[in-house]
Amino acid sequence: MPRFARPLAVILPAAAILLAFFPAPRANAAFEALEVDPRARAMGGAATGVDLGWLSAWHNPAALSAREDLDFGVTTVQPHSESFVKLRSAGLSGKLPGKLGGIALGFRRLATEFQDQSLDEQNTVTLAHGFQLNEDVSTAVSIGYALNLYSQNFGPSINSVDPGSATTVGLDLSARVTVRNRTSVGFIARNINNPTLGDQDVEDLPRRVTGGIAYYPYPDVLTTFDIDSELGEKPRMRGGAEFQFVEWLAIRTGIATDPGLYTAGLGVNWKGFRLDYGFSTGPGPLDDSHQVGL
Repeated sequence: MPRFARPLAVILPAAAILLAFFPAPRANAAFEALEVDPRARAMGGAATGVDLGWLSAWHNPAALSAREDLDFGVTTVQPHSESFVKLRSAGLSGKLPGKLGGIALGFRRLATEFQDQSLDEQNTVTLAHGFQLNEDVSTAVSIGYALNLYSQNFGPSINSVDPGSATTVGLDLSARVTVRNRTSVGFIARNINNPTLGDQDVEDLPRRVTGGIAYYPYPDVLTTFDIDSELGEKPRMRGGAEFQFVEWLAIRTGIATDPGLYTAGLGVNWKGFRLDYGFSTGPGPLDDSHQVGL
């Protein structure tokens, strides 16, 4: 490995874990981090070091450097089984020519509706790119980035006044180091440009730093662990595992802290398609969440 790549392999993932402990001003409620991937949800949300296909656009764009084929899918969840809140996502990813890596385009929509009336709609369009910085016989170093177009629309008030909408752009940066195809260390810093919404009532979007590791102790067993922090908040610990019992079936389980959650799920592969289901308990009085993806 070239000299410049060796420090990156250590410094970049370590920086994410260290930065997670440094406080900063608390972000507000718009575009909070909600899990879009049922596979990641089932493993406690610990997926920064894992290649998630097109969903890597949100978890770690650097993993897109491993794209070989066209990958696309959709996911849906009603957070805490609330009928008036729906989170849906769709996207695709593919390999770019030569050594340009991989690219992904994704769309997320969090909608709050009551009696067929839209109260709040948060849309995110993401363009992500990941490419390999260096590779040798045992190690691969990749970096990635994502541009997020955030758009929030409020429904009309009871006196039919339209509160309008707001749009802004956020930038994510990430890295991933893979060793002998068994261990992957990743990190991502979200909204590093400190985007804001609104002209008069300015609202800061959440800034988060996440570092994690994924390890295959056996070819059909994956273990993963993340440290995640919204800047200014207490770091969250997340961990999980995936067991590929047979070629077409994977069982997953996990746990997370602050708030404490237990998670589980499964994935079914059939003729190039994969159906994923993820479950997480609700913190406190909130109900459980059930998420599916294809």
